Order: sequence, then structure tokens, then C-alpha cells
Amino acid sequence: MELEGLKRCSSELERFNVKVVVTDRHRQVGKWIRENWTQFSYHIKYTGMCKKLDSLAKKKSLSILKDWVQSLKCHLYWCALSSQTPEEKKQKWLPCVDHLQNVHDSCLHPPITREKVWLLPGILFYFFRLVELLTKTMFVNDVMKMSHLGQTSGVEAFHSVVNHFVPKMYYFSYKGMKSRIILAAMHYNENAGRPQKSGGYCLRKILVDTILLYILNQIFA
Repeated sequence: MELEGLKRCSSELERFNVKVVVTDRHRQVGKWIRENWTQFSYHIKYTGMCKKLDSLAKKKSLSILKDWVQSLKCHLYWCALSSQTPEEKKQKWLPCVDHLQNVHDSCLHPPITREKVWLLPGILFYFFRLVELLTKTMFVNDVMKMSHLGQTSGVEAFHSVVNHFVPKMYYFSYKGMKSRIILAAMHYNENAGRPQKSGGYCLRKILVDTILLYILNQIFA
């Protein structure tokens, strides 16, 4: 489905001055872009890489890795944003294997003072499974392709707005669905990037109220 959607919108994208394409870890999409869109720079989004780490930690025999998954995600994100070249991302990522063993010769962080449960090589089964994933050629190649320019969080937020205006549990005609998607796009463009409310204390981020002025603009246009 992802590949077919990309093929259908390829002619429209070529009309714009697109330089970079960021997608999920979809092998068919990546291959098609490399073969047909050689003029574009292809990158992989950060969240697509995290899914592989989550799937490994969910296994019952490897549940102890849950304590390290979040740290690996943060390191993965740092490798993507702080690097400019694929080789730099690779060189920053590979030392994490030594870091898990409490060996920090290649690490750039300051000395660690807090207590950590380090993984012991050659003893525990889950250590081999984790190292196998972190140093796998395919995974390292994906690390080198991670986007340091931007992520797809904005597109995913728009898709959630579309699901609100066009619920998948209901049937709509073509015109009805098109109208609702246009309305969802107007709503998203009007309210994307809303600032956070000021004053008071809260444990989660609370944005300012939604703006619906675009409805009045269409009525009185």
C-alpha cells in the first residue's frame, strides 16, 4: 500500500522542489526511490528504527533489555540529529555496544556517576541477541540513512486529524471523503504548531484552545 501510494503521488511531487524524502523502514519503498528518484536524498525516520528495539525487548526471554531500550532510543536520536554524514552516524552508533559493557573509551559523554545495570559479555544470552541486532549490517546501514533534517511527526499528526474527520468505521462517497479531507487539512493548517498554555503547573503539555476561524472565513468568503 505504501509503495503504491508513493507511485501515484510521484508525478505530483516532481512538480515541487523536493530535495529530501523521509519514510519508514520500508524496503520496497527504499528500493523504488533509489531506482527511480535518484535526484532525491533518501532518509529513514527515527521512529522506524525504534520499533526494532521495542520488538526485541517485548520477547519474554529478553525482558531484561527493557531497562536499556529507552537509553538506546535516546542514543539513536542523538546520532541522527548531531551528525551530518552517514559515516559519522555509524561511528557514533557502534560504540554503544561497548557502553553496554561499561567500557567508555569511545564514548563522548561525561563520566557516569549513577548506578547502572551493565550487561556482561559472554555470560548472558540476551547480550548476544542485542549485540547481534545493534551491529547487524542491515541495521547499521539504516542508522546511516537516518534523517538528520526532520522527522515525519507532522504527517502523522495530520493523519490523526484525518481519522477524526473521516472515521474508518463509516462509509463515505468520493465527494464526501474528499470534502472531509480538505476540511481536515484546513483544520490542521490552522492549528498546527499551537503554543503551550502558560501559567500553573501540569505534568503534561497542554496547548492553547483550538482555533476555528477558518470556518468563518469560508462561510463569509
